[in-house]
Amino acid sequence: MSIKDLYDEYNIPDKVLDDDKFIMTDEPVDDDEMMDLLQYALDQADEISPTGRRTPQDIHNIKILETELKKDLRQRQKEAEEDKEHSDSVQAWADKERQKREDSVKREKIEKITRLQEALKNPKIKDLLLKVMNRKLTPQQAFADIKDNASGSKEQMMSLTLKGLGGRGGKSRVFRRKNKKTTSTSRRNARRTQRRRKSSTRRSTRK
Repeated sequence: MSIKDLYDEYNIPDKVLDDDKFIMTDEPVDDDEMMDLLQYALDQADEISPTGRRTPQDIHNIKILETELKKDLRQRQKEAEEDKEHSDSVQAWADKERQKREDSVKREKIEKITRLQEALKNPKIKDLLLKVMNRKLTPQQAFADIKDNASGSKEQMMSLTLKGLGGRGGKSRVFRRKNKKTTSTSRRNARRTQRRRKSSTRRSTRK
């Protein structure tokens, strides 16, 4: 007999009220709920028995029900544990990756600060940086000024570029031109030249 057949035979509903709580008869959540449900089935067997007492067949049937309920409960508990282990594993991996990113960012910041401090120990570099920041020198002039100096100064100045500080390349923000209008105009001129060239090519082709 299946669990459903046994429930039908002993008039066991979808949920049973026990000590002010409902037990879902298809899925008791633990051993205590399962034992309460089995006791309810025995009480039902007493009620429907002509003698008012469960028969040996009733006891046999309810033993079958107990076996099936135990098997189902253990399977659900196993699946819940596996789901929790998987969730914990994913969370641990995510935490580890986040920590790695944070550590990497911290190391990069420390390296940038260290290189800047080392470069600023050189009075020549410090003076050039201040002049560029105060717009007394252009970035090109600053680099030209150290180009013929000792290689150590040049390396220190280059270490302050985005490439030297772990960026994507180019000069430091300190040395970057801020004349956006000039850049924009040059781009417009370049595009205008390209259009003229394309137009000229098409005319020559038609001729």
